[in-house]
Amino acid sequence: MSPLQRSMKQLRAEGMVVEKVEWWNAWGKVRQDLFGILDLLAIHPGTGSTTGVQVTTMGQKQPHMRKMRASKMLPLLKKAGWIIILHSWRKLKKTGWTLDVEIL
Repeated sequence: MSPLQRSMKQLRAEGMVVEKVEWWNAWGKVRQDLFGILDLLAIHPGTGSTTGVQVTTMGQKQPHMRKMRASKMLPLLKKAGWIIILHSWRKLKKTGWTLDVEIL
């Protein structure tokens, strides 16, 4: 299971409605994120809150944090009331996969 799939499963377990919003750009041969920083979009049915999620592994956490903080879209999304988070996954020998969540 990929980190993205793990995050989708986690968010759904928390009661969120989740959709993948990154896509493959065949012309550029690269993955493109929504607004340049989001892999997933989650909505909580009870509160109506919108959460944008970037997903990575623990080894790539800092580069992703820098990219997100440098984005001109981050302040606009936050002003719109969105919650923006970074999911960082890592595998531990004894306990299996663990998730670190950073709120930006």
